[in-house]
Amino acid sequence: MSRFCSTSVLGAFFLRELRAASVGRFIHVFWGLALVGGLVPVIFETHGGESHLLLQWCLYILPLFALLAGIGSAQNEAEEETLLLSQPIGSLRRVVDKFLALWLIVAVAVVPLILPSLVQGGQRDSLVFLALHATAVGGIFSALGLAIGFSTQDRLKAYLAGLCMWLFLLVGFGLIALAAARGGFAKTSPQLWIALLMVNPLDAMRVGALLNFGKIPFDLSVAPPLGRWWLENPIRWYAILAAVWMTVSVLWAAWRIERRR
Repeated sequence: MSRFCSTSVLGAFFLRELRAASVGRFIHVFWGLALVGGLVPVIFETHGGESHLLLQWCLYILPLFALLAGIGSAQNEAEEETLLLSQPIGSLRRVVDKFLALWLIVAVAVVPLILPSLVQGGQRDSLVFLALHATAVGGIFSALGLAIGFSTQDRLKAYLAGLCMWLFLLVGFGLIALAAARGGFAKTSPQLWIALLMVNPLDAMRVGALLNFGKIPFDLSVAPPLGRWWLENPIRWYAILAAVWMTVSVLWAAWRIERRR
């Protein structure tokens, strides 16, 4: 009976999140932007360059909206915190349920983003590669948004922290890697320098996608062992990276909820 009740409550949280998103304007704006982003390469007939345009959308718009959606979902529960904490469900299951619903909502946007170019006859392998990574990015930043949103009950602080995190992952890691390269760190410790790029989901996606698109002529034989393995297995690495980011973020969010009890 307890298992049945837990499953029912778990499903209720999942459906509750989907219902809240369906009546809000935020997610519809997000889906609309995804459709516009997907139609731009088709309208302007950028044959061969559609993947690069779609990559920019996945690096800038997708993670930002997924992050804000996660923060908003966490902050919206502040008024119901006492009631929700009294429910017969653990904090971890509560967060996992919200995360899965948010991930599904964000992943839906990948369809109108990729489908127009795919129908037009774009590079299928590159588009599939991009779709898989975009879905993973949506999951990473949805989970990260929940982690940030449950870390404070101040809505303004939560959104400011989220924007700072987005900017840091978008450009901060790259600037640090660039400064390290110019300072000679890339030559003295190439493995650590490669690892710096690998752990950032946006940098890892950018490098892997540009290599997949053929935009970076690069000889793998000259890369350090870690970098060679990464660039030979970009999808496998990104699956591991996404799983780690999502797991840590969800566990952090659940731990923050437990501290409020």
